[in-house]
Amino acid sequence: DQTTVAVLSFSLAGACLGFLFFNFKPAKIFAGDAGSMFVGFMLASIAIYASWETPNVITSLFVPLLALGYPLFDMCFVTLLRIAYRTPFWIGDKNHTSHRLVKLGFSERGAVLLCYGISIALGVTSIIILRARIMAAFLAVLSATLLLLFIGLVLSRVKFQQKRERKKKDKK
Repeated sequence: DQTTVAVLSFSLAGACLGFLFFNFKPAKIFAGDAGSMFVGFMLASIAIYASWETPNVITSLFVPLLALGYPLFDMCFVTLLRIAYRTPFWIGDKNHTSHRLVKLGFSERGAVLLCYGISIALGVTSIIILRARIMAAFLAVLSATLLLLFIGLVLSRVKFQQKRERKKKDKK
């Protein structure tokens, strides 16, 4: 009985799927900061507006975290790298997980599809734990966390692209 949540969710999903069609390589449009902030705001608003029954509060906390697991992982990964290498937060770079996957040897299309696959798997996991018993939900969250940690460890070994090196190359 949550028609508003369903309509907002399907509208946002349709808009994002339509966007992805034109954003897939070769991209004709880009979301930019304003587009990504709008999508994030809408997802947060839908999550707050929606109400669902879960076996416990812990599950209620992990459902949105898992559903948005890969974007949150990428944001934390890049933030930690920027802290470790003392790179300013406001300067963009090509050290996001998708760029690092390309540096590992994936094609651009393959890297994006892998990111999509991980996002879909985390989203499905978040739906599954809504109805799972606490132990099954715990194991699902633990598995997802270990998967993301493993990906983070592998990607952190890819050579970091520092801005200082790029400036030296630009001067030559």
